[in-house]
Amino acid sequence: MFTSVFFYQEESGQLYPLSDLREGVRVRAERSVITAAWAKIEAELGWCRLPEPKVENGKRARRGGA
Repeated sequence: MFTSVFFYQEESGQLYPLSDLREGVRVRAERSVITAAWAKIEAELGWCRLPEPKVENGKRARRGGA
């Protein structure tokens, strides 16, 4: 059985299978839909996200103070 593989070339000259590009676009679209749906659920439930911990000296600060 013969299967054709199509490639795309990045600016660097590197070639990659076109399926990799398509998969990346699909995943990005799925994540966008999931993020929007979750934001709607959070809004309806009155939830809010916790702030991200601050990064100090390359290490994350612990949540909760200590």
